[in-house]
Amino acid sequence: MQLLREEEFWNTITHFIGLIASIIGCTYLIYSNNNLSILSFISIFFFGFGEKDIHGITTDEEVYIKYEKWRKANNV
Repeated sequence: MQLLREEEFWNTITHFIGLIASIIGCTYLIYSNNNLSILSFISIFFFGFGEKDIHGITTDEEVYIKYEKWRKANNV
C-alpha cells in the first residue's frame, strides 16, 4: 500500500511537470514561428493543445483518485 501511495505521488508530480513543460514548449514554438505558414501555426497549436490535455487529464485523474480514497477512508 505504501508503494502504491508513493507511486501515485510521483505520477502526479511528473504529470504536473509535463503539463508545465508542454505549456512552456508550446508558447516557445508559437513565439519562434517567424514567417511560417498558417498551417504551421495550426499544427503547433493542436500539438500544444494535445500535450496540455494529456498531462492535464492524467494529473486530474491522479488527484481525483487520491480524493476518492480519502473520501472513502473518512466516510465523507
